[in-house]
Amino acid sequence: MEPTIAIAIISVGLSGIQGILQLVFHHTIQSRCTEIACCGCFCKRKLLDTEELELINKEKEPNH
Repeated sequence: MEPTIAIAIISVGLSGIQGILQLVFHHTIQSRCTEIACCGCFCKRKLLDTEELELINKEKEPNH
């Protein structure tokens, strides 16, 4: 296999993993759960206020 093909495959794979992680973390922020357990890790967290959630959503919107 040529090195350029290997680099392309790796970069596409890493981009896919990045997209999945962004999706998971975005939904975790939006979640109303106070206790989260995943892959053996456990955490308790403080919920964000509605104003804080609205601010986060406004920051993610593209500027037109």
